[in-house]
Amino acid sequence: MISLCDLHLTFNPGTALENIILSGFNLTIPTGQFVTVIGSNGSGKSTLLNLVSGDLQPDRGEVAIGDLQVTNWDTARRAKLIARVFQNPLAGSCTHLTLEENLALAAQRGTRRTFTPATSRAFRHNCKTRLAELNLGLENRLDDRIGLFSGGLAGLFAAATGISLTSFMRRPEYLEATGAAPRAPGVAAVEPGRRSPLGMVV
Repeated sequence: MISLCDLHLTFNPGTALENIILSGFNLTIPTGQFVTVIGSNGSGKSTLLNLVSGDLQPDRGEVAIGDLQVTNWDTARRAKLIARVFQNPLAGSCTHLTLEENLALAAQRGTRRTFTPATSRAFRHNCKTRLAELNLGLENRLDDRIGLFSGGLAGLFAAATGISLTSFMRRPEYLEATGAAPRAPGVAAVEPGRRSPLGMVV
């Protein structure tokens, strides 16, 4: 469950450019529920997601994820609970690294990093198996650099990483997505309220 209680947020307070974004905003999203936030440009959609993810801190109010009070947690600490797909498909990925290497980074989200090999035969086999379940052909692109992917394929990689791959590796509790969901010809989107093949509610 995500709970936002009495959130207040003002940009540029006390100046001529003061802009009140939220004033006493409340929202509760039960576990497993699919929610779409719709609004015009500048209406605060991304700001709301940034407050949930920790990129922004409210002036007043509380943010809770599950049973955890996370209002004062930074983005890195919340990464164990939230996976996010950005509108720019290459945001959050390393374009000079391969698909497998990017997945290895995703697998370590929210954990303490050490100087050990990031990949292994077992890890690669797990990646291929899980990617094959998505029917996108990504299991055959593990050695390709993300920067060489087309825009559409990069978008699919970003969605797959946020929705499924990090879920089977780290199992974040919630997914946030901004912008239109990328799709490939002949590939069906996961229906609202359904679970992906890898168990992540989307």
